[in-house]
Amino acid sequence: MRFLVDTNLPPALATWLIARGQEARHAAVVLSPQADDRAIWAEAIATGAVVITKDSDYLDLAARVGGARVVLLRCGNLKLAPFRAWFEARWPTVEGLLDLGETALELR
Repeated sequence: MRFLVDTNLPPALATWLIARGQEARHAAVVLSPQADDRAIWAEAIATGAVVITKDSDYLDLAARVGGARVVLLRCGNLKLAPFRAWFEARWPTVEGLLDLGETALELR
């Protein structure tokens, strides 16, 4: 699966995904650290990527514009190690739901 990690998340998330056999890029590297939601969404559509973000505006883009999928993380502000543990615990479910074709996931 291909993922585009939003600028509001650590680049280490893209690295973590790659280590698990996924294709992942961080939006700050692909576009710019100041890339806005629409530019990131357009990149996701163009590359067939799932956007991983903490920005709820992407749920609206998924509903109104479509063309890409989104995983919205609702974990608050965590340091990297607790964030990684939080994400790892949820990853098998996320991967399974995306494999089933879900277009918008919200993780708590």
